[in-house]
Amino acid sequence: MNTKLYLGLDVHKNSIVVASALADGSEPQSYAKWGGSNLSVERGLLKMPKKFDVEKSEISIFYEAASKQGQVIYCSKIRLLDSCS
Repeated sequence: MNTKLYLGLDVHKNSIVVASALADGSEPQSYAKWGGSNLSVERGLLKMPKKFDVEKSEISIFYEAASKQGQVIYCSKIRLLDSCS
């Protein structure tokens, strides 16, 4: 499937709330709440391609980058998804 997936992350010190939206016009959804650890972020990101039936290159992630956790997400995203938005 060649549908683009957009993930919006509301980053807090101990948790990350994840919203998802497919570019096919379907309604955006509150998807999950991850823990705030690096491991939780990595596990969550690795599940996205299979869960939404998209290629890693078709995932765009939007989040606040002002926090230390935002920097961790950026590093995890580059390493796990091999893409940058």
